[in-house]
Amino acid sequence: GINAEYGSHTPFAPTLIKMNTLLQNTPILSILPPKRTLIALSPEQTVESALDVLTQNDLSCAPVIDKSGASAANDSEVGEARTSSAPVCLGFLDMCDLVGFVVDVASAGHDIADDKIDAVLERSNTFLQRTVRQLLDARGGCRPAHAINCAASSAKATDLMLEHDAQRLLVERSGAPLSTVKMSDIINLIGRGHADIARPDQPLAFPSGLLETTIATLNANGDAPFANVGTRELAAGGTTADGLLVVHNTERLLRCFASVASDGVVGVVDDNGVLVGNVSAWDLKFCNHHSLVSFSLPLLSFLKSVRAKMMAPEDYLVTVKLSSTVGSLLKKFAENHVDRIYVVDDDGKPIGVVSNAELLRVLKSN
Repeated sequence: GINAEYGSHTPFAPTLIKMNTLLQNTPILSILPPKRTLIALSPEQTVESALDVLTQNDLSCAPVIDKSGASAANDSEVGEARTSSAPVCLGFLDMCDLVGFVVDVASAGHDIADDKIDAVLERSNTFLQRTVRQLLDARGGCRPAHAINCAASSAKATDLMLEHDAQRLLVERSGAPLSTVKMSDIINLIGRGHADIARPDQPLAFPSGLLETTIATLNANGDAPFANVGTRELAAGGTTADGLLVVHNTERLLRCFASVASDGVVGVVDDNGVLVGNVSAWDLKFCNHHSLVSFSLPLLSFLKSVRAKMMAPEDYLVTVKLSSTVGSLLKKFAENHVDRIYVVDDDGKPIGVVSNAELLRVLKSN
């Protein structure tokens, strides 16, 4: 028989590590998805082609790279020298930039729903045949591309993102663009250590009580400043600090996109003020940008179309409440790969929003 003293078996218990240790010991290259090759835009390609590249690759943003090397390069995090003939990243082109440009061209001072189809198509063609460089000149240039070496740690990437309030960084190898790393990649790395997520590959030792902290407490401490700001309507003006911008689901998509260009995200509510969806720059990928006519759709029809293309339930929506915890917030960000999550009251009415950057700052500071 088996000796009781030596034959007993103790189940393996993985060692818990601190979050900062995990980030410090994890190189950026190891957290990039295996198939994330660099998808870049050229300053000379047309806006139509750029939109096709972004939508076909499910991207909300892409670097604009001048392969002639004629433009001045941004300083990289690792300070690697570049020759004048090396490809130069001019910055990132975001869907939000394209949304603003689309709205400017599509509306042309008119309500697109009342325009004649020929006039809409003519403006659409004019817009689509402009070059990325022309778009950037009109919008004041690219969003800055902060670069980091692929061998650098995830901790350094996190610090750089939070310092510059950047959702993504350009990853380089020997000074040449290699890929991009997103804030959601960092959140997913941390989220895999959350005990509530199935089969965590590296359990983390979170500070006592941190995951049980409520969003209401974060808001009171100033760590989630927009979690309880109330709402405001289109005509009210102001910023998110004055209230979360909401529109009725019968509003036209074009008018909503005009607000997305300034606020970044807009909540969609029904007759009772209950949140039924949201519109962000990301949703431009679900529009038929080859014809601006689709921008005359009411939001209710557009949201149904988007969820059908996503193969998501008709009522799909990611929300939290003020009573929700940091742990549940981390889990929702990690599982849904979103940048913002709406805060709703007990009746489902929106009262605020929490970003992944705010959550990451809370986790990092603890």
